Amino acid sequence: MSRSSSTRIVCIRHGESTFNAHHEATGRDPGHIDARLSERGHVQVAAAREALRAIPFELVVTSPLTRALQTTAGIFSDHPSRPDVLVEVLHREC
Repeated sequence: MSRSSSTRIVCIRHGESTFNAHHEATGRDPGHIDARLSERGHVQVAAAREALRAIPFELVVTSPLTRALQTTAGIFSDHPSRPDVLVEVLHREC
Protein backbone atom coordinates (compact mmCIF):
# COMPACT_ATOMS: atom_id res chain seq x y z
CA MET A 1 0.00 0.00 0.00
CA SER A 2 1.51 3.34 -0.98
CA ARG A 3 0.90 6.61 0.73
CA SER A 4 0.23 9.67 -1.36
CA SER A 5 2.30 12.71 -0.57
CA SER A 6 0.71 16.08 -0.22
CA THR A 7 1.96 19.53 -0.97
CA ARG A 8 1.20 22.50 1.23
CA ILE A 9 1.29 25.98 -0.28
CA VAL A 10 1.63 28.88 2.14
CA CYS A 11 0.95 32.38 0.85
CA ILE A 12 2.64 35.21 2.72
CA ARG A 13 2.13 38.88 1.96
CA HIS A 14 5.01 41.26 2.47
CA GLY A 15 5.15 43.33 5.63
CA GLU A 16 3.80 46.87 5.68
CA SER A 17 5.68 49.10 3.24
CA THR A 18 6.41 52.81 3.48
CA PHE A 19 3.81 53.25 0.72
CA ASN A 20 1.18 51.37 2.77
CA ALA A 21 1.97 53.35 5.93
CA HIS A 22 1.80 56.73 4.20
CA HIS A 23 -1.36 55.89 2.26
CA GLU A 24 -3.10 54.62 5.39
CA ALA A 25 -2.15 57.77 7.33
CA THR A 26 -3.03 60.32 4.65
CA GLY A 27 -5.23 58.63 2.07
CA ARG A 28 -2.83 59.86 -0.59
CA ASP A 29 -0.51 58.10 -2.98
CA PRO A 30 3.00 58.97 -1.77
CA GLY A 31 4.58 57.98 -5.08
CA HIS A 32 6.98 55.54 -3.45
CA ILE A 33 8.32 53.43 -6.30
CA ASP A 34 9.47 49.99 -5.11
CA ALA A 35 8.76 50.90 -1.47
CA ARG A 36 10.79 49.38 1.33
CA LEU A 37 9.37 47.94 4.55
CA SER A 38 8.27 50.40 7.19
CA GLU A 39 9.32 50.01 10.83
CA ARG A 40 5.99 48.27 11.45
CA GLY A 41 6.69 46.02 8.45
CA HIS A 42 9.97 44.88 10.02
CA VAL A 43 8.10 44.05 13.25
CA GLN A 44 5.54 42.06 11.24
CA VAL A 45 8.34 40.15 9.50
CA ALA A 46 9.96 39.28 12.85
CA ALA A 47 6.62 37.93 14.11
CA ALA A 48 6.11 35.92 10.93
CA ARG A 49 9.64 34.49 11.19
CA GLU A 50 8.81 33.06 14.61
CA ALA A 51 5.34 31.85 13.59
CA LEU A 52 6.67 30.02 10.49
CA ARG A 53 9.80 28.35 11.91
CA ALA A 54 8.09 25.00 12.47
CA ILE A 55 6.88 24.65 8.87
CA PRO A 56 9.33 22.62 6.74
CA PHE A 57 9.50 24.82 3.64
CA GLU A 58 11.26 23.47 0.54
CA LEU A 59 10.83 26.39 -1.84
CA VAL A 60 10.04 30.08 -1.42
CA VAL A 61 8.92 32.02 -4.50
CA THR A 62 9.11 35.78 -4.14
CA SER A 63 8.70 38.97 -6.09
CA PRO A 64 11.78 41.03 -6.99
CA LEU A 65 10.25 44.10 -5.33
CA THR A 66 12.25 45.41 -2.38
CA ARG A 67 9.52 44.94 0.25
CA ALA A 68 9.02 41.32 -0.83
CA LEU A 69 12.77 40.61 -0.83
CA GLN A 70 13.10 42.18 2.62
CA THR A 71 10.22 40.04 3.87
CA THR A 72 11.67 36.88 2.35
CA ALA A 73 15.13 37.50 3.78
CA GLY A 74 13.71 38.41 7.18
CA ILE A 75 11.66 35.24 7.44
CA PHE A 76 13.82 32.67 5.68
CA SER A 77 17.49 33.70 5.99
CA ASP A 78 17.92 31.57 9.12
CA HIS A 79 14.95 29.20 8.70
CA PRO A 80 15.73 25.68 9.99
CA SER A 81 14.69 23.96 6.74
CA ARG A 82 16.90 26.25 4.61
CA PRO A 83 14.47 26.42 1.67
CA ASP A 84 15.53 27.30 -1.85
CA VAL A 85 14.46 30.84 -2.82
CA LEU A 86 13.30 31.68 -6.33
CA VAL A 87 12.93 35.36 -7.26
CA GLU A 88 10.28 35.36 -9.97
CA VAL A 89 10.04 38.50 -12.09
CA LEU A 90 6.45 37.69 -13.09
CA HIS A 91 5.39 38.28 -9.47
CA ARG A 92 5.20 42.05 -9.50
CA GLU A 93 2.83 44.93 -9.95
CA CYS A 94 1.77 45.99 -13.42
